[in-house]
This record gives sequence, structure tokens and C-alpha cells, in this order.
Amino acid sequence: MKLLSVLLSVSGLIWVSPVLSETVRAVPRDTATHKGAGTQRQKETSPSPIVPQSPSQPFVINLQQNNRGTAADLLAQNNLTQVTELEVNPTAAGLELILKTTADGARLVPLVLPEGNDLVIDILDTVLASSISNGVTKTNPAPGIMAISLAQIDESSIRITITGENQAPSAEVVPSKQNLVLSVTPEATTAQQAPPNQIIDVIVTEVGTRTETDPQDVPQSIQVIPQEIIQKREVNEITEALEIIPGVISSFDNLLFNDVTIRGFSADYRRNGLQNILIGDASVQTANIERLEILKGPASVLYGSGSFGGTVNVVTEQPTEEPYYKVDLDIGNFDLYGGSVDLSGPLNESKSLKYRLNFAAETNETFLDGVGRERYLVNPVLTWEIGKNTDITFEAEYSNLTSDNNFGIPALGTVLDNINGELDQGLNFGDPDIEIREIDNILVGYDFEHRFSDDWLVRNAFQYQHRSAPEFSIFELSLQDDQRTLERAFADVPEFDFTAFLLDSSVVGNFNTGSRIKHELVAGIELFRSEELANIGVGEVSTIDLFAPELSNTVIGAATDFFISETTNETLGIYLQDKIEFFDKVILLAGIRFDIVSTELEDEVLDTVDFDQNEEFSPRVGIVYQPINELSLYGNFTQSFTPNFFGFSSTGEPFDPQTGTQFEVGVKADINDKLSVTLAYFDITLDNIPTTDPDDVFFQIIAGEQNSEGVELFVSGEILPGWDVIGGYTYTDITIAESNDFEVGNRVNNVPENAVSFLTSYEIQQGSLKGLGGSLGIYFVGDREGDLDNTFEIPSYTRTDASIFYNREKFKTALNFRNLFDIDYFENAETDLRVRFGAPFTVVGSVSYEF
Repeated sequence: MKLLSVLLSVSGLIWVSPVLSETVRAVPRDTATHKGAGTQRQKETSPSPIVPQSPSQPFVINLQQNNRGTAADLLAQNNLTQVTELEVNPTAAGLELILKTTADGARLVPLVLPEGNDLVIDILDTVLASSISNGVTKTNPAPGIMAISLAQIDESSIRITITGENQAPSAEVVPSKQNLVLSVTPEATTAQQAPPNQIIDVIVTEVGTRTETDPQDVPQSIQVIPQEIIQKREVNEITEALEIIPGVISSFDNLLFNDVTIRGFSADYRRNGLQNILIGDASVQTANIERLEILKGPASVLYGSGSFGGTVNVVTEQPTEEPYYKVDLDIGNFDLYGGSVDLSGPLNESKSLKYRLNFAAETNETFLDGVGRERYLVNPVLTWEIGKNTDITFEAEYSNLTSDNNFGIPALGTVLDNINGELDQGLNFGDPDIEIREIDNILVGYDFEHRFSDDWLVRNAFQYQHRSAPEFSIFELSLQDDQRTLERAFADVPEFDFTAFLLDSSVVGNFNTGSRIKHELVAGIELFRSEELANIGVGEVSTIDLFAPELSNTVIGAATDFFISETTNETLGIYLQDKIEFFDKVILLAGIRFDIVSTELEDEVLDTVDFDQNEEFSPRVGIVYQPINELSLYGNFTQSFTPNFFGFSSTGEPFDPQTGTQFEVGVKADINDKLSVTLAYFDITLDNIPTTDPDDVFFQIIAGEQNSEGVELFVSGEILPGWDVIGGYTYTDITIAESNDFEVGNRVNNVPENAVSFLTSYEIQQGSLKGLGGSLGIYFVGDREGDLDNTFEIPSYTRTDASIFYNREKFKTALNFRNLFDIDYFENAETDLRVRFGAPFTVVGSVSYEF
């Protein structure tokens, strides 16, 4: 097929020459976005087209292949130009792409060729600086442009691949004294066929290494949920967004909290890589979320004390260099009304000051009697480019949640037979006229970065977090022998405030030892302090007949002080990590962290002051072997810890921290240039769990152990143009290995052995129906134990979701259906008195427009 190859000179003149399609061959995704492997692939060439020479700066194309050494050697031997940075700035027409070079580098001449919906730009006699030697990938940088990637494709050439949403973009040179500047627009005049509508691609993350790294190069299972998936599903809950990851299971009241389990253990949340206490509340919405990064397994070497199952990093939206405005409106059954506004752009002509401002509001009822909620979000962000190598981002976020409780209802009458019949799944045994639960969250902070050179930079981040959560709640005590009379109590919490201060400083450096061994070093220190004030009173509430509830007759008893306390937590963490690349095939990731964690608890009710301090080392070592560019074999050993602040021994001595140890092996493969698969086996052991002292039931001893073992399969990408898939399967066998309270061998509650999550979507790519599409989601959760005693079981379910959508340029509209076939199912259970139904058939309509 005859194609046009556009050769752009540095003077801005455009020279067009017809060449054969073999002149520049389309390169699979691993060359463009697969970090650390691109240099293995040698570019195939045919006789090159004539390239016009600049009179002021001669430029000679050299296609000869030879054995060369480091980038510095290449530069010295062949006068190669070194690229130090790829800068992408959105514009009104599309975006501006700046390829920055060293001051003494030759001017760059791009060779441009459309390939399907990709615009491929090859630049010869050029190498990437060591700071970006692994390449760069940016997703959804501008409307109509899905991704931009920069990679070293052989020893003396680099490639930029720009993926358009509907067709190959176009590019033209903007005159510049030193750097190569391209003006890119989504519409291309040379693209004749309908392009793929790629929405799932390799995304560079920081959750696994604290550096920008392709998940393919991390010796640990990592899954990413991009913004496009969140928006297409029209989910405004983090827990719902995470459902697409197999084995991530909701474990609590998702009206109020974002609690999920990963590999059988409660997950931790991070916000832009930093410890965050606020995301655990459901006041957090998805309106300002860029993507969700899920790191499977322990992560204390990076983040200190935390989960043994996994970490969810919430990456938020950042300011753009060009004006951007978007409005989104939602409406659904159960009186759902919501909307969001997203504003961004520069504040001055030089664009050194940029802002982003997100507003979101939502109100809805539920299928539960008298249970509803309201949520509000405001998130301003300001980025200041102080100088060429220095920038700082200031951010604030306020979120509010007012909601009723969903404690669930008894197992007798739901998953177990009740002599009186079945309980109504919308039953609420509380009193909405009396109860109140309001959460206010405030975050203020900054993120500072200074680049000393292409290889070394320093980061410093600070966050202030405050959470206020007063409440008055009615909860269950016991079910009487008649299996219908529920005894109740109340908790009156006029004050429950949590304040935290976080300061994290780190240095990132790149250097070589020898000619073929690359290092990426991260060293840092984290300081964290939190203060919690709690004032909790409890009392009795009149009983209620679950089969004939009369909420208007609720009688509240007198309150008794249960807990009046002030708790102070302090953490000092020092971490060191080195990612070492050997000969472009082996990556070794080794790290260690040392934490000093202390807690002081002042209890006014007991008139006591308790202090506990723990010191803990957390190691991690992992290896990746890449026999070919498309395949990564990996294994890791890692440990994590959580202090045992709660629980008392008969001797008064503090308990050692809970520790988790994981062994994991896996395979990550690119099936083709659009589709990737991860298969992993894991084994996690959690030690030092406090259990009841057999000699004195009022005290505890360390005798508990749990083990989680399983297999995970995850698939994401594009099967055909416009047809995307994401999801997989997980098998988890988590049991009690040691305990004085529960029988050894019991399964941990609320964790299914088998779980499947699968979402596929298709969008018509051409013709009069272009932009019309739909999706189908299938979610299977297997049988689960309802409590640690394994006295009852929650049955499995298969839920089907679907959507119909239409995207046309800046306008989007959709209808999303959840629980399409209106099945009855149980979402989770805590005890035999707290079993929660999943929501029935739900429909949400949405309309959005970008200005």
C-alpha cells in the first residue's frame, strides 16, 4: 500500500515524499511503552528517503548497526543528540509536544508516518538521557488523543507514538531554537481507515516503586483502572470502581466506607503515593480521580505499616496548560441526582501558573427503608513552575458525607431459615429520624520537585489531614429465641476528630556501574503524626420486631461513658530502594525500610495512660527476567507489619507487631501490541495476631496466624478496533493457621475461594453510527463464610451490568444498568447479625460536555 512519509525540517518547512510502507515499520506496543526492553529491538530499514539538510546545521542519517557502549559513548563516537525530557502541553486544537535536548545537541529531524490510528515519529541519531532511558508514556493527554509514548527503539534512534481516538493525529513542526516542537491535532488528513478505539493501555505507575515505572518491569502484581473505564461505567464509588479487579471484595458498609479486601486482607489507601486516612470514607468521589493503581501484596518497604493484602493508590487530576472545561450530570432511580464541574488551564501568559478545580455533588436514596445520603466535593489544585527544573503543586480538598447507617440484618431470615419467614431485604432496624452520621474531611498540602540534572531529583511533600465524624447510631445486640425480636443499643459520639501531619522527602537518582548495568535509586524519610479525640457514650434502645417494625416507638435510654480518649501516633520511616537493570533482560528490585512507630493512649474513663513503641525492618527483593520483549517472568519476597496497639497481656508487656510475609511468582505477557495478561501465584502468612489468653479471658496472647494462598489471572487491552476487555479470575484459599479463639482450618469470613470480574465494551468506529457503543460486565463471587466461627455461609452470586453509550467529539451520553436481571444477592457479612444485601436493579443516565 502506498503511503506518504512526511519529513519535517527544523526550519518548519514540510517536505513530502512517497515511500514504501516498509520504510518505517509499525512497532508493537512493547517498543513504544514497554520500559527497559525497547533497546533490544533493532529497527528494520529499507533504503531511506532523502532528508532535507538545514544549511545552518548539517544532519547526516546513519543507519549502520554496530556494537556500541553507553549513551555517553554513543554521543562521543557519533555526535548523537541526547533527549532529556518529553513535555506535553494541551492546546485548543490538540496538544503541543516538546522534545527537549541538551544545549550542544544537533537539531532533530522527525520522520512521520501514520499507522492505523497511530502517528509514528522516528528520529534517528538520537538517544534518550539516562533519566528517561526507560521511556515515557502519557495517557489521555488531550481530547481525541488516547496516548503518547517515547521509547529508544535501537542504539541510535528513538520513536514517538501518538495514538488517536478516532484516527491518526497530524503533526507539524513549530520553529524552535533548540528543542523539537510539534503541534499535534487529533484529525489527520492521511488516515483513510477507521482506527482502534484504544482505552486500555500500559500506564506508567509509581505505586510499585515510587518512581515512574512500567508495571511490566515491577516484580509484583499491579493492575491499573484508567479514568476512561471509571467514566464509561459511571461509577461514583471507589469500591464499585475496584470491582473490575478480580479478588477485590467489598467488606463493609459501602454507604459510609471504602473498605475492600485484597488477597483476603483489608486494603490500604494512598493518595498520589502518600499515606491518607481520608480515602477510607465514602465521602470520596471519583470526579477528580485520574486512575486507580492496585499493588497486590504487602508494601511496607515503600509505605510503612499497612495492609498485608494490597494497596490502592488514588491518583488525582492535575492542572492542564490549555483551558479545559467539563460538565457532567447524572440521574438515576432511588432518587439519584448528581453532577460535577471540572475546570483547568493557565493563569498567566507564560503558563508557569496552572490551576485545576473540581466540584461534585450527589444525593440519593437507597433500597433500604429511610436510608440515603448526600456527598459534596471541592478540590482546587495550583501548579507553579518556579523555574526550568523546579515546580511545586499546592492542593486542597474538602469532602462531606451525610448518611444513614447500613449495619445489615440477621442471617436468620436471610441466608438461614427463620421460623417466622424471610426478612424484607430493605429492612432497616434503626431510626432515620434519630440517627445522624456526618463526615467532614479536609486536606491541604504541597508537592515540591527539583531536578538537579537529568539523572537526579529531590522531592518533598507535606499534607495536613483532618477528619470530623460525629454520629448517633442504633446498632444490634442480639436476636431473641423467637427469632424476630432484636435487642438494640445506641452509640452517641458527639466528638470523633482525627488530625494527621505527613512530611515525606526523597531523592531519586539514575547512574550506571559499568557499561551495561543501570541503577535507579530511591532514598527517603517519612514523618507522620496523628491525633485522635474520641468521646463515645452507649446506652440501651427499645427492642424491635423485625417482621413488624415500628420505628416511631423507639425509646432511647440514658447514655454511659464508654470511651473518652486521646490517642497520639507517631512514625519515623527511612526507606532505601535500588532498581538494577542488567543487560536489558534482568531487573533486580531490592529495598528495605526501617520504621519507629509509637502510640500513646490517654483514657479518661479508666484514668490510664498507655504507651507502646515498635521498631521494625521491612525488606523486599524481587527479580524480573525478560527473555523477549513481550514476556516478563518475575518473583518476589516481601514483608509488611502493623503494630498491635490494641490488646492487653496479663504481664502488661506490649505485643510485637503483626507481620506479613509474601512469596509471589508470576508471568506478565503482551499477547499482541494491544492486549496484556498477568498470571500470578501468591502465598501470604500473617503472624502475631492477638487471641484470647486461655488462662485469663480478660487478656490476650500472641497465638494467631492466618495464611492466604492463591492464583490470579488478569487480562486487559484491545481485542479488535473498538473492542476492549478488562478483568480476570482469582482463587483465594485463606484459613486460620493458629488461634485460641477459632478452630484451626476455618476459612476467614467474607473471602470467596473463586471470583471472576469481566468487562467488555465495543464502540462503532465509522459510518453514521460512529460513537455508538455498549458494554457488558459479569461479576461472579463464590460462596463465603459469614464469620470466623464458620457457623453460616453466604451463597455465591453472578451479577450482570450493562451500558449503552454515545460519544461524539466533546459530547457524551450513557445509560448504565447495574444488576441488570435484578437478582437477590448478598454483598458481604460481618457477623450473624450483620448480613448485607446487594442493591437491586439500578439505572443511571449521564450527560457530559467538554468546552
